[in-house]
Amino acid sequence: MKIGAGLFTFLFAVSQVFTPFPVYAAEEKFQGVDVSVWQGDIDFTKVKEGGKDIVYIRAGYGTSEDKNFRGYAVSAKKADLNIGFYFYVTALTVDEAKKQARYFASLIDDYTYDCLPAVDFEQFSGFTKEETNEIAIAFIETLAERTNTTPLFYSSSYRTTSLWEDTLTRYPLWVASYNGGVSPETGIWQQWVGYQYSSKGEVSGISGNVDLDYFTEDVFLDKPFKDMHSDDWFYKAVLGQFNKGLVAGISTSQFGGKEKAHRTMAVTLLYRLEGRPPAMGSTDFKDVTSGKWYSESVLWAEENKIAMGYKDNFYPEKGATREEMCTLLYRYAKFKGYDVTLEGNLGFSNFEDAKDVEKWAEEALKWAVDRGIVKGTSVKTLSPKEIVSRAQMAVMVDRFIAEYKI
Repeated sequence: MKIGAGLFTFLFAVSQVFTPFPVYAAEEKFQGVDVSVWQGDIDFTKVKEGGKDIVYIRAGYGTSEDKNFRGYAVSAKKADLNIGFYFYVTALTVDEAKKQARYFASLIDDYTYDCLPAVDFEQFSGFTKEETNEIAIAFIETLAERTNTTPLFYSSSYRTTSLWEDTLTRYPLWVASYNGGVSPETGIWQQWVGYQYSSKGEVSGISGNVDLDYFTEDVFLDKPFKDMHSDDWFYKAVLGQFNKGLVAGISTSQFGGKEKAHRTMAVTLLYRLEGRPPAMGSTDFKDVTSGKWYSESVLWAEENKIAMGYKDNFYPEKGATREEMCTLLYRYAKFKGYDVTLEGNLGFSNFEDAKDVEKWAEEALKWAVDRGIVKGTSVKTLSPKEIVSRAQMAVMVDRFIAEYKI
């Protein structure tokens, strides 16, 4: 990253002589660096041992991937550093900005990261102020939508006052100011979340100069539940569904990913995905009474032939099996008019326990395997009778959402 020329020429010259140590509040305590291909080979273990907490990695620029992005991401995570990704925007139009934001989101989608994704937009020579803001807003809003996060916005201190519009203050500020230790000017933002205070830092494990930063705790992704970590295999699925109001925890602080998922959770998740439509009439299930938190969900699922129950009962506290969950998703897909034809994948028949699948669930399991919504519990087993955990259910629904681009 860079601030630019003009007013900051002198400050760049000063920063070549020494690395300033910034003044920061007690809660602003996380030391960081931001890196790209220009840093070459990095020993992230030494970076960690040198006292750094966070590393921001450039994922790409324009329509290109930073060639060190993937290697850096793996190595930094192995070194137990908190990682975030940033993207250098080169868009010349609003449409290009949206396209680049989608590209950035696709680059980082397969990685777990701890910090808000960041937007680095500095290349706007020849644009009017209005045009510059339109491009910046288009990029960051598209990125927010695609990642279910509130992205970080990088800017020089000078431009926080002279260029950007109030709309961008909805997004936390990562400010660059090489001012020798004085707290940076943040312009229309009330405060900063990231503070890049030098471009000439020296850090163990990195050859040559590197940007140095301080971050507050607000740079970290919100974690709605204390029993989840960004490295958890189900983290992205739960976080995305929580932000959309689809799932809740077993308490205000615990998601309970290992707990069994009840049948009521399954139909409620689909009911919320449908937008909580009004359910008319009364249920025929004797064990579902009105006034329960799941009553409307079960009634809606029954009305639309998504949930059939067992004779006269629904068994709301019964754990949902893998074949039941796949069947609910399959029926919901048919209810929505989604394409449920098989695409020629014969993976279902490769499972040795495929014969154990109930006849009423067989079509659904074939579809779920074919579309990648359910995976085997091993190479040879599908375990259709196994009760799904809350984490497993969230991941299955996440795959369903991705498959049908909901």
